[in-house]
Amino acid sequence: MKLLVANGWDPDGLEEVKAEFPSIEWVDGKTPESKLAGIVDAEIVYGHVDKESFRAAKNLKWVHSHSAGVDWVTHVPELVESDVIVTNTSGGHASTIAEHTIGMLVSLTRGFTHLNRAQQEKRWAQPLEFKPMGLSGRTMGIIGLGQIGTAIARVASAMRMTVIAVDAREVSRLEFVSSVWRLNRLSDLLRQSDVVVVTAPYTSETIDMIGASEIDMMPDGSYLVAISRGGIINEIALAEALRSGKLAGAGLDVTAVEPLPEGDPLWEAPNLMLTPHCCGTSEQTFREVTNYLRLNLTRYLAGEPLINVIDKRLGY
Repeated sequence: MKLLVANGWDPDGLEEVKAEFPSIEWVDGKTPESKLAGIVDAEIVYGHVDKESFRAAKNLKWVHSHSAGVDWVTHVPELVESDVIVTNTSGGHASTIAEHTIGMLVSLTRGFTHLNRAQQEKRWAQPLEFKPMGLSGRTMGIIGLGQIGTAIARVASAMRMTVIAVDAREVSRLEFVSSVWRLNRLSDLLRQSDVVVVTAPYTSETIDMIGASEIDMMPDGSYLVAISRGGIINEIALAEALRSGKLAGAGLDVTAVEPLPEGDPLWEAPNLMLTPHCCGTSEQTFREVTNYLRLNLTRYLAGEPLINVIDKRLGY
């Protein structure tokens, strides 16, 4: 049985897993050329596939994504229509992403960027220069209450924030989430939230979901954070809301175009914290993601159902 490592997470960390599955032939497919050659007779792919590589595959049965987001699947219609199973690592990144999200939010509300700049200038800043805001007693609205949204909600609740959420699917309410609504109540969430966190997947339903009119629904001086995929928040509207002061601040770990182009207006937007799509990266995440591969390989070889099978048509 051949397994192609296309662009899997932390390839150096796979050595232990390879040793545990001696019956599998592991093939390096990190370059476009080796990926195209190796996928021809591969039964499993660890990573992502594109149209060209999928069309070359003759024996493919299962694709295991190293990421939680699998919106790339919708760009390969032949894969969507096929019997090939696609699984993701939903849950493996949740704790690290929650830490990153709360870190961005605390940095914004406590003015850490301003304070660090004053430190570099060897200047003792005055607290009211940056209008610090406390989070306890505030309301956080989460768009997308999957495993990542749930992890963020748990931390926010521990900080004594009220947490509300919307999701495209029916979700059972958790003890640390006050209300969970369907997506058609997004406007209610926006109006009630001092902080809005976007953890929804990138789909045809979520493209430009948060535009100028949606931002206008949010309370003046609120915060907006996006950590799932770019393109869900309209970035022109976001930049304008930051310039006008409608939003007190925003945090983006994802943008519609990555890397962010040099002349993009987001670079100059005030009170915006940008990080380079790294919120899920940590040593802990490397271990968790590798464990998901290990678990699913064990199940696959035993003929058991795989975990984290995604709906290819929905893209999550």
